[in-house]
Amino acid sequence: MGDKPVDLIKLAQLEELNRQFTIVIEAELKRRGLKGKLGFALLMFSFGEGAEMTWASNVERADMITALKEFIAKNEANQLDELKRNDRWLDRQN
Repeated sequence: MGDKPVDLIKLAQLEELNRQFTIVIEAELKRRGLKGKLGFALLMFSFGEGAEMTWASNVERADMITALKEFIAKNEANQLDELKRNDRWLDRQN
């Protein structure tokens, strides 16, 4: 992900792959009796330079954006806690 223009062919390939994974995930949720009880999101992006990114979900867009914000906030807090723990461990080693 970067400043390079989006490669529309790569993006179309990612979107098709994403659709295929979504079909598999939805079928598995249905098989396990979890359809309508469990939300999911699949985020796909290319490595390195380029801006190709796509996502799929079984929930409304607004709900998914809220869930993603909550996920980011929790993970940033966890990362900060981990950094603090590592700093304290390093201080004890010196």
